[in-house]
Amino acid sequence: MSDVAVFVVSALFEHLVAEGESTEGLLDGTALSTENLGKFSGRRCSWDDFATIVERIADRLGGYDAMESFGKRISRKPPGVLAMLATRYGRPHTLYYLGSSWYGPSLFRGTRATTTNVEGGVIQSLTMPPESRVSVAVYRLFAGILAAAPRMMGWDARVVLTYQEREAAFRIHLTPPEGVRVDAGEIEREREAADADRAEFDALMPTEEAGEPDSLPAQRLAPPLTQRVRWLYEGQSDAALGLSARKVARQLGMSERSLSRGLAAEGTTFRDQRDELRRDRAIDRLRSGIGVEKITDELGFSDTSSFHRAFRRWTGMSPGRFLKDD
Repeated sequence: MSDVAVFVVSALFEHLVAEGESTEGLLDGTALSTENLGKFSGRRCSWDDFATIVERIADRLGGYDAMESFGKRISRKPPGVLAMLATRYGRPHTLYYLGSSWYGPSLFRGTRATTTNVEGGVIQSLTMPPESRVSVAVYRLFAGILAAAPRMMGWDARVVLTYQEREAAFRIHLTPPEGVRVDAGEIEREREAADADRAEFDALMPTEEAGEPDSLPAQRLAPPLTQRVRWLYEGQSDAALGLSARKVARQLGMSERSLSRGLAAEGTTFRDQRDELRRDRAIDRLRSGIGVEKITDELGFSDTSSFHRAFRRWTGMSPGRFLKDD
């Protein structure tokens, strides 16, 4: 049985509201309501309900072309997990490879997603279970997202969509930034790097035998929560370190309470994780020759005295002593 993480529907609604579009009536006749959209941690909806909602959005926006354009706009401000993959790996082929094998199935359970490299481009296929209805609006939404995703890494992409029965294939033609040349050898090395990245993901997951997608336990679909929090921050600005637990939880597709419980189960807290990240960035800045006053401002401390106290708590010494002993 296929179903979809309610987080996906919530993200679609957030983008609609941000663009000034009404969401009224989009959930009519489905098992979802505007009240429970905000309580999406671990919640899922049926594929049929999801397709119904997407088809209604397409009608409201003006058709399939408008739906694909909407998907492109979503990728300019992507969900936290997708942005995490892009900032961590920074290679379009790897983004699609890991996205189809890890990110996609975790949000669209029961689907089978595969990615193949062909002549420097990518074919990403999405196969749905027999009971899932075909929805062109859903395919076009995905086509838009796939076309715009490489822009997070400075690449452009063109997507050709084909579909029959319950399988959609997205042929993605990737164009690197101006001045960047990518030959067949580079693509092959990128594929090998993607295999290594996939091995890293697999090592972070439980080792029990894999079953059918619907029988996979939820924890197989994601690395430890502490790792996901750190990945979310990688490549982001220092200002992001000031994000509240609620905002971070939302980017990870869960409630603040679930974030707190998940980190507690791994022996840590959100505050400890953010503190460690600030420590690591402070040390990197010092080693790069950046002054204490600038670091204080960049990392959001109220004054240099506050930074000095935090640094002593982290390392047992002042920033100056640290640099001398380093």
